[in-house]
Amino acid sequence: MSMLIPPSLLRKVYLTGSLVNGPQGFSFTLKNTIARGTLQGLAALAIDGEEIPVGQVKLEREGEVTAADAITPAAPWVFPVNTPVQVTIAGKNLSPGEHALKVGLTLKELGSIVLEVRDTLVGE
Repeated sequence: MSMLIPPSLLRKVYLTGSLVNGPQGFSFTLKNTIARGTLQGLAALAIDGEEIPVGQVKLEREGEVTAADAITPAAPWVFPVNTPVQVTIAGKNLSPGEHALKVGLTLKELGSIVLEVRDTLVGE
């Protein structure tokens, strides 16, 4: 099952201005403002066209850290409404300036969705 969600609505899931470098790598924040979802997998992640291996990605929600490659249809992850989720990509820092992010998610309720946004690295 796959539902068509307008890109403008999907972009609201990304918290603009959240792109930062940190000691573990770079990170950004997603905040689901649409409806409770059940994440069944991170299908893809790319920054400036460079694919990031899912094994490098961790999701943090309310202090709970989960490896993205551990999220599967058999071991889903709740993506609640209005709860920030920090996405950290280990071992990679970004240069200052604007970057293009592409995040592919598989949700039980919606099927596959792709979020494409541009953000400027802050804190540099």
